Amino acid sequence: FVATLRSGDPSRRLLAVQAQITMLPKQRVSWVAAGGLILFALNAYIIGPWFRIEYLDGRQSIEGAFIGLARYILHHPAETAWFPLWYNGVPFENTYPPLLNYAVAASAWLTGGSVPRAYHVVTGIFYCLGPVALYVLAYRLSRSLRPSFCAGLFFSLLSPSLWILPRILADSYSPWIPRRFHVLVWYGGGPQIVALTLVMV
Repeated sequence: FVATLRSGDPSRRLLAVQAQITMLPKQRVSWVAAGGLILFALNAYIIGPWFRIEYLDGRQSIEGAFIGLARYILHHPAETAWFPLWYNGVPFENTYPPLLNYAVAASAWLTGGSVPRAYHVVTGIFYCLGPVALYVLAYRLSRSLRPSFCAGLFFSLLSPSLWILPRILADSYSPWIPRRFHVLVWYGGGPQIVALTLVMV
């Protein structure tokens, strides 16, 4: 490449530079994709049972409301302008931000599976995509693979808020359980997981 640049032929120099420019991004893209797949697989391993759950037995979780909204969309797809079951009726978009509910209903419709299983699959996928989104965001900002991958890995495994804020630690079982997973399982924070992932895209 350097010898080609030193040659006197400008057209050869231009072709050599173009070849280098087109080769580097493809190699980089494959490394970025590999890092993203590793992070996705790691998070899928961490929350593996989540994908197979129908219902949780925790009464503190609000996920039943989101499952109910998705079920309503599935069974009444033409009636999503107005939701008559809450507060003597409200506009449907005021029940909760509708993206997760529509995604769950679409997943249940496409697979023919149950709405609760679809809810857990969709929220699980967004959970796994969260560290990938952070990794890609960090890479886009820094153009450095290793620190970006470490950021995604750190986001997957640890939650610094558990070490800094004693009340949050008291709410969790252990400082070694990712806070995102605790919020998803204990409180039914599916919409928050979706929003956290999408805000990084």
